[in-house]
Amino acid sequence: TMAPGQASIRKLAAAKCKYVESLKHQNEVLKAGQHLLIGSFSDAKPDQLPCINGIVDLRTGGLRPIQPDDLVTRVCQTPYDPAADVGPARAFYESFLPLEAYPDQQQLVAFLSEWMGYSISGETNLEMCVYFYGIGSNSKTTQVKLNMQVLGEEICQTVPMECLCKKKGENNDALHDAMRARLVMISESDDSLKIHESAFRSLVSGEKTKSKTMYKREVDVEPRMKVAMYVNNVPKFENGSAFYTTRRNAYFPLKKIFVDEKLQTDRREADHYRAMKMPECLIGKKDRLFFEKHVLGHEASFLRFWVEGAVQYYNNGQRIDIPKSLQEQTSRQLFDTDSAVDEFVDDRLEYCPHKRVLVSCLYEEFVHMFPGEVDVVTFNDKKFGTILTKTIAAKATAGTGWGCMKKRNGSVRGGKGMYWENLALKMPRNAGRP
Repeated sequence: TMAPGQASIRKLAAAKCKYVESLKHQNEVLKAGQHLLIGSFSDAKPDQLPCINGIVDLRTGGLRPIQPDDLVTRVCQTPYDPAADVGPARAFYESFLPLEAYPDQQQLVAFLSEWMGYSISGETNLEMCVYFYGIGSNSKTTQVKLNMQVLGEEICQTVPMECLCKKKGENNDALHDAMRARLVMISESDDSLKIHESAFRSLVSGEKTKSKTMYKREVDVEPRMKVAMYVNNVPKFENGSAFYTTRRNAYFPLKKIFVDEKLQTDRREADHYRAMKMPECLIGKKDRLFFEKHVLGHEASFLRFWVEGAVQYYNNGQRIDIPKSLQEQTSRQLFDTDSAVDEFVDDRLEYCPHKRVLVSCLYEEFVHMFPGEVDVVTFNDKKFGTILTKTIAAKATAGTGWGCMKKRNGSVRGGKGMYWENLALKMPRNAGRP
């Protein structure tokens, strides 16, 4: 008696003829025989991670041999070692989360372990995308390289931001190729692009959706991907205030920058940090061999650390506890900065001939006016200055002196930087009150 599927395999093998001499004809023969397959090669066991040395049970952290009926077609390229030391992995994450600036450092490291554990599974129940963001050299690229180095391109893929900006039914070759990945990363963003909500929602929630490539018909796919963005600035949605979109986002600010004091651009970045009164622990020395020293050779440590996170995710009822600091960061991201700057201009600024005021001083007053709503990572003085310029330009059309205000570069009472001429801060409303 033939084993199940053996007859089908023999029929496919017997299909050899002159037509399979080219790739096109091979695909035609295989497509004609698809109905003979008795099993599915889809990611049917989301709580298991195939590796090159076996199958990892993400519920227990155990390892077993790969069996033919596992129907494995994609594997993690790092061999799994259940006894690997997770110390190097933990130290890597702690290196850009200094305790002085991140009082909840251990909770954040645990979150990263669980997020990556969830990401290497085939689950999509959390329907969540994590944004790792911050200006400058602050580990974003290193983390992208790390994930690719440990997982390999069969489990992990990178795609351009444009993939998430296309509507359903449009040609999207790069995203189509990444549909079977468990973790999809975006490492560059264009401030002019806006993410399309429905396409994004389908991807992170695992809903069956349509996928189309150039010159091909649409096909039904059921994505298992988790989306992580490593960007300088958080991208915008077409309807960014919609709850069904915003509830799927978690924001992880990367505050620590790494600079080379020999480079003028890096020194300027460090000086700007100090001018913004950021703690010195958030300015680190750039090591161009950091990846080689702390990642290469430690792949098993990272994989074990992520599997521990997956076990915790399953033990916690397939949930991830988001640290309070990240929850607060989410509320800051949803804060309407444009309206806040407009209110600030109306309440706190006035036309005053021959007066000068630094943009940095205006930013400090803005932060004091909206305590807890903004910080230098989510909304820094440069972003504030850009919106302030647009707001003042809009008011200039109304007259009353706003058109006389000029933005210049220079010094004001010993301070240097961009300043506004013919502009002054009003006295606070409660000035002089007991």
